[in-house]
Amino acid sequence: MIASDELSNLITTAFDHPEEPGSKGINVFLLIELADLPVIKAEAGVEIAKLYADEFHHRARRLARTYDDFFAIAEGRVALVLRRIQNTQQIELAAAKLSRLFEDPIEVSSDSLYVKPTSAFVVPIKRRTAAEEILELAERGILQAKHTDKAYVVISPGKLPEQNNNWHIQKEVEAAFERGEFTLYYQPKIHANFGSLLGAEALIRWLSEKNGLANPGTFIPYIENAPIIRPLTWFVIKSALSKCSQWPASISVSVNIPTMLLNDDEIVAVTRDALGLYEMDPARLTLEITESGFMEQPERSLTILKQLRDLGTMISIDDFGTGYSSLAYFRNLPATELKIDQTFVNNMCTDPRDEALVKTIIDLAHNFGLKVVAEGVEEKAQVEKLKEMGCDVLQGYLFGEPMPAAEFQKMIDKG
Repeated sequence: MIASDELSNLITTAFDHPEEPGSKGINVFLLIELADLPVIKAEAGVEIAKLYADEFHHRARRLARTYDDFFAIAEGRVALVLRRIQNTQQIELAAAKLSRLFEDPIEVSSDSLYVKPTSAFVVPIKRRTAAEEILELAERGILQAKHTDKAYVVISPGKLPEQNNNWHIQKEVEAAFERGEFTLYYQPKIHANFGSLLGAEALIRWLSEKNGLANPGTFIPYIENAPIIRPLTWFVIKSALSKCSQWPASISVSVNIPTMLLNDDEIVAVTRDALGLYEMDPARLTLEITESGFMEQPERSLTILKQLRDLGTMISIDDFGTGYSSLAYFRNLPATELKIDQTFVNNMCTDPRDEALVKTIIDLAHNFGLKVVAEGVEEKAQVEKLKEMGCDVLQGYLFGEPMPAAEFQKMIDKG
């Protein structure tokens, strides 16, 4: 692998004058990434992922002509300087050739996998262009390609991708996942009438040696629509079930399912396999979906949710009341639980309209045979009103903030 400073020097040399000496062409920088590598690592393991990455490098190298430069930057990432490029058609031909190089699956240990490289072509303007600028453009281009589900993008200095201006944060998040810096915290869920501990909601947290515990608001927005969301969600499901299998049988765990995965068949297989691996009663796992998320593709989401429900898991509708689902869809949802959004709970003791909404939601849920969870409970007065209304489960800072697994275990031990 090439060192970063060496790569910068080579790029600087190549792009001191982007025109190719003695020809009409220019030099174009190409960054190629094996976008599925984090998923492969999460599902097949590090050793298998390395074999896939090695084959990826081997095939990508075949894109280089005799006068091009090829650099192996990192596992699953390579770069090229394409020389004597005279027009955009030649870039399109290079992109097409790259696609053909990966038409056939990669065979590893009797398994095969179709990989999808993501690439960014950086076309410098006719002036000296700094290596840092070219690399930054390439990084942004890779992220733009991922977000738009394109195989490649072509960008130039002064024409930055419009999407994802905070691209560097997303790269930090992806690197943190690779380093194993994500962990789960657990927020208690309490029986409304008896005050007993029923379970916990598993929440993703970023804990690094350098910066400590990050505020969720600083990184979650950069996860939700990024390729990392799939392996990270699989990690959450497996980790939550692993921990829950160590708790008493009366304690359950809830996991949030991102909107984009409500249309992904793989979530059913991952959940089934994890339940089997940890020999868990499926009823101890609740999968939380948002009301608005379900409505993006309701028919497809309904199919996936029914398959998850057939496994025996519980299904919770999170943030209820903030979306726009019709009662027709609500009636057919295979849900077992409804969560009242904290925006209604916050003011229910001072605003009669919020109090009426909370009561209506509880009655509606009970009429459909659903259990009701109230989020954001922070005051004893809220507890009393929710108990009067017949709410089943309470969750909020009054009973405990999200905490590490060891602290939640202490709550269990106290009974």
